[in-house]
Amino acid sequence: LRFFASSGQELAYEIADWNTSGTSDIWVKVPSISGTSTVITAAWGKTGTENTPDYSSNDPVWSNDFGGAWHFSTTSTNFPDSSPNGHHATRNSVGVTNSGMVGKGASFTGTEFADVSYSDLLNTDKFTVSIWAKRASGTGHAAPYSARGNNDGTRGYILYSQNNTFQFWTGKAAVGSWDMTPVSSTHSLNTWYHIASTYDGTTKKIWLNGVGGATSNANPNYAKNTLYGLRIGSGANEDPTGQFFWVGELDEMRHSSINRSADWIKAEYDNH
Repeated sequence: LRFFASSGQELAYEIADWNTSGTSDIWVKVPSISGTSTVITAAWGKTGTENTPDYSSNDPVWSNDFGGAWHFSTTSTNFPDSSPNGHHATRNSVGVTNSGMVGKGASFTGTEFADVSYSDLLNTDKFTVSIWAKRASGTGHAAPYSARGNNDGTRGYILYSQNNTFQFWTGKAAVGSWDMTPVSSTHSLNTWYHIASTYDGTTKKIWLNGVGGATSNANPNYAKNTLYGLRIGSGANEDPTGQFFWVGELDEMRHSSINRSADWIKAEYDNH
């Protein structure tokens, strides 16, 4: 199997979910996308091309400014990070469902979480974090992910769902003080949503289903976490037992070390 741009350039790809008798999900790294006119050609069946090129070391699919990319599609010990950085998430007892947003996804019952060890690459001066989330029950604080710290005042970033809104929290290097905005528009239970949180060094912004929403320009509004790992499916990542557990499903989480553009975030939402 090979993919090609209209110029003839061979394109790197990663198989997210392969179904020999149905629909398969494949991520293809393209040079650019222009509206609905971008043409990508798939080709297969040529003798002598049965072995897939090693795209993981030669033009990795998730190499351009990604700190991590998790598909949550395996029942092995770890949820692999598809970026070149090796930020694999220890799966612990997190379940895997066949009804994820793109192929399989992670399933949470309110008692488990996955952990990624601390890395500077996941705690950057500017960032974009995106995830598909579906909450099954509850209205109290529940965190799809948390990379917070409290070793030197509040630090890091968190995404909460509370009272049917998503909330982008960050620490301000002040004891017990969080910037708890911006807040998304209303979301419903048992419905998939794409949530992106961006920070450009000054302004925080939350995006829901590819549409930009509220912002926060508080000063200060973000201090980097410098100690604790990333937790998926629970908050309080500095606590070994966790708090603010997620009940529902999560899929396709990505961290980037830059402030992604509005077009990029919309394209992420459209590609599901």
